[in-house]
Amino acid sequence: MLKACRQNVFCFFNTPGCSVASSFRFTTKCIFPYQQFFKERQNIMKALRYILIIINTIMMQSCVDMCSDGGEPIEEITVTYKNGSDENVYATIMTTTQQVTPKDLQDTCIPSITDDKCMMPEESNAIGGLTNHMFINRPYLTVIFWKESTLKRFTTEEIIQYDIYDDIYHLTYNDLRLFDYNIVYHGYSYWQENGINFE
Repeated sequence: MLKACRQNVFCFFNTPGCSVASSFRFTTKCIFPYQQFFKERQNIMKALRYILIIINTIMMQSCVDMCSDGGEPIEEITVTYKNGSDENVYATIMTTTQQVTPKDLQDTCIPSITDDKCMMPEESNAIGGLTNHMFINRPYLTVIFWKESTLKRFTTEEIIQYDIYDDIYHLTYNDLRLFDYNIVYHGYSYWQENGINFE
């Protein structure tokens, strides 16, 4: 098309009575579609650059959401805890920023034999809804076990005041992996081993 335009312009220049002004106007009209094409192409390239920036930003955000500080992807984990003793037990389970014991808890965190469900011997329960990323800000999974006889012997106030429990675990994510995500209470009693007695 450009070649044809140039030929037409040449013809106009060689046509009697053809003025330079009219030839210039014709040349401008003839070349304008190419200028328009290049302008539109530049606009398309700019739009593509913006799209690529947006896609790159989304991918980076996805990596932030899906990867931990060490670049480890989010992994959902389930921890199983089992009563391996010969007595009913109760457990309080929480993720914590530090190693806590009953003296650090509210009274609502201490199990009640009348309101809470016990674990019978050889019974297992599962802790779901955990991910490896949860341990970045709250590095411990704290599990506290009480025998039913312990909860009958001591009041909630005494358990908190004198830090009474039968067994306790403060497990990091790496600890859980070493435990293969399984915790077993074997019947150990911290308060009995340490001679806590009010009689």
